[in-house]
Amino acid sequence: MIEGNPLAYWHHGPRRAARTLVMLHGLGGDHTGLVALAERLRGVQVVAPDLPGYGASPALPVTHTLHAYARVLDSLRNRLGLARFALLGHSFGADVALAYAHDHPDAVTDLCLLNPVVDTTDVASRLGILFCRVCTLLPPSLAHALLTNRAVAYLQDRPSLATSDPVMRRRILRQDYVSLRKADPRAIHESARSLQDVPFDRYARHLRARTLVLTGSRDRIARPSALARVPWHRPTTRLTVAPGARHLLPVEQPGLASAHINRFLHPSR
Repeated sequence: MIEGNPLAYWHHGPRRAARTLVMLHGLGGDHTGLVALAERLRGVQVVAPDLPGYGASPALPVTHTLHAYARVLDSLRNRLGLARFALLGHSFGADVALAYAHDHPDAVTDLCLLNPVVDTTDVASRLGILFCRVCTLLPPSLAHALLTNRAVAYLQDRPSLATSDPVMRRRILRQDYVSLRKADPRAIHESARSLQDVPFDRYARHLRARTLVLTGSRDRIARPSALARVPWHRPTTRLTVAPGARHLLPVEQPGLASAHINRFLHPSR
């Protein structure tokens, strides 16, 4: 762990399970967004941290990059006394998971990448990175006010939501708004910026862990066409597209996401 940056994390599932799965949230979020998914996973103990700069974990004193997060994650592995573990990430968390599997190939048994962002050249990604950049140019109080504006949170989430259920939409928007209020603007910008400098193709090509890549057919950020072009290591990687789903698949449809993950983690059941 990078000194002075204790990582907050939570447990879900049986503490005496033979296997542990570490679950990483996406950009601007925290562990709470994936609790419903964690509670549906079977046969594993789930450890869900808040990445540095989000939720209850303080920001790093260094630049927030995928590999900085990978170093923090390896410190957590050592703290938990894990030789090997399964790793799951959603969106930006999936990118951190991929970087970790590249940096520490012997530590990861199974890798679940939910809606990973591997192409930042599309309009949605560029606008998101530009917005984060604008926030860093503002005074900290102004940047925080902009990031935690309810209207801004709604506009950011709207393209990622597939559900038409008003109750669910309000719940997700409220949850993301609360998470954004806790996030560090510098961490958000540096995290988003780091995605532009990562050779995802090389990382994917050299994966050793069994890998599930899951996205939605209507996801505009982790587009199926972009993921299909990635040279995933075969035959250990399975690419699955959920019909009708968008970028918040594990948040909107935790039952569907967990069904895919449980089958992947326990193929003999």
